[in-house]
Amino acid sequence: MQVTLICYSLWAGFWFQFVIGVCYNLPSIHTLSGGNWYAPDLDFYLVTPESFPFSIVGNFLFYSVIGSALALFFAWIFTKGVSGKWRLRFVVVLFVTIIIGWSGAAFLAEEAAWNEGLKKRIAKARQDWRWAARESDWDGGGGWHEYHFQKAREKVERLEALAERNPYREN
Repeated sequence: MQVTLICYSLWAGFWFQFVIGVCYNLPSIHTLSGGNWYAPDLDFYLVTPESFPFSIVGNFLFYSVIGSALALFFAWIFTKGVSGKWRLRFVVVLFVTIIIGWSGAAFLAEEAAWNEGLKKRIAKARQDWRWAARESDWDGGGGWHEYHFQKAREKVERLEALAERNPYREN
């Protein structure tokens, strides 16, 4: 029964990661497909004050490794003297391999997120800035359009500064 609960919690962790990964364009599939899938979203890799020590993908990898190590330990302890212990241990190893493999593949897609995702976000922010400038000119300046123009300019500057600190920057 304990091994079943361990496998269930590992599978629940994998499913949680999969559902969150769908929101970020499945970074694991990007890695597993050799880069043929769309690049993941950069937000998946940005460290935010809300996440414990890492980014979202860093947290998933950290908790996957810790949870998998605990699952292997407890499965090994709980199956001593049980008939069919190697089948039970094999199932736990299978689930551990799936969850750590998925987390590791998502972690490896970070370079694509920085290189492709950041370029797309900068291009979109520049486009928003141009539209806001045009709206501000039509409006004669001031008001909502001027505020939107300032926010768009700040976003472009922030993203360009982030691109300068990009550890995977192409030369």
